[in-house]
Amino acid sequence: MQCATDLDELLRPEGADRFFDAWFGREAYRGAGPADRFDDVLSLARLDAWLRQPGFMADGVVRMRRAEPFDQRRVRQVEEVYALLAEGWTLQVVDPHRRFGPTAPLSRIAETLSRRIGRAPSVSAVFLTPAGAAGSRRHHDRQDTFTLQLAGTKRWRLFEQLSPELLDMSSDRPDLRPTEDVEIGPGDLLYVPRGMPHQVLAGAGEGLSLSVVFGFTPLDWTALTGLLAARAAATPELAAAMPPRPWTALDDAAIQARLDALAALARSLTVADVRRMLDDERLAAPESDAPPHLAEAAAA
Repeated sequence: MQCATDLDELLRPEGADRFFDAWFGREAYRGAGPADRFDDVLSLARLDAWLRQPGFMADGVVRMRRAEPFDQRRVRQVEEVYALLAEGWTLQVVDPHRRFGPTAPLSRIAETLSRRIGRAPSVSAVFLTPAGAAGSRRHHDRQDTFTLQLAGTKRWRLFEQLSPELLDMSSDRPDLRPTEDVEIGPGDLLYVPRGMPHQVLAGAGEGLSLSVVFGFTPLDWTALTGLLAARAAATPELAAAMPPRPWTALDDAAIQARLDALAALARSLTVADVRRMLDDERLAAPESDAPPHLAEAAAA
């Protein structure tokens, strides 16, 4: 499966360099591919085999969710999964990229994206949604997401992107302006930058919609505060405990002295310090700690 290890193939037709220069972090991107492009990633039959594998559902990895009225529950029986699917619920398998060995297709795709983005996925999920059903209400993610459509279709309504300082706000607001509708089918990839509200509906009358999503939390400039905190923790004046209450007894001069010390530490940071921090932040795809029965299920 070439797309698992070839980033240009995964991000076709533009390819990796063009995608990261023009779309990543800025705009949604649809990468169309042949319908069989992701056949080796996951099929409906293989997902069914996962669910029936002894122990697979024991740790809450499988959840069912409904958009309207909103509800979510963990399930442990295959029969319950299919009964709820028949009622319009969506199946979610949590973090499959962490549950199988490094040679599993989902793990290989996660690693391929990680090598370029510089961070491992913070989240991933498999979604199985009945035709015409909504898998979730309108929302936005705090991660940059890559959705691979494996079977069926999904229609995405995208809204104007929220600025980073507004990520804690709700997307369920009437003032949000829709920007485009995108339909993806088997073999297609859809990238949605963090903070872009979206509403997703499985295609009507086309059977079950199967997709897998990888989410990457970007490293933003607030990471510099962590670098500064590490330096402060190694400075006796700043690492010392504050006195107990009442804090009104703290001397203003003592507080100002610590602020001055912190400012001096900030001024002492160099570009080389930041580059070393970035190198430390580069994470390969995490090694799987999955029990043997989960690794077997991935290969089934």
